[in-house]
Amino acid sequence: MTDWANLPDDYADWLAAAEEDLADVEAAGHRALKVVIDPREFPHWCKARNLAADERARIRFANFTAFHKAGYV
Repeated sequence: MTDWANLPDDYADWLAAAEEDLADVEAAGHRALKVVIDPREFPHWCKARNLAADERARIRFANFTAFHKAGYV
């Protein structure tokens, strides 16, 4: 990830923050889908779209994947 310095130092810290964000979204009455970012697929997806592998690209990839899973695309 090009923004690696902005990410938590370990997976456990990242997971705790992600689960807290998910709980906040659901508590606000929104529906959320968990999306796994495959570290082998993501760089290729970014390259095909001329995107840096950063937070913005992760959000776009998650939205893209969620829309596919939900049957909107």
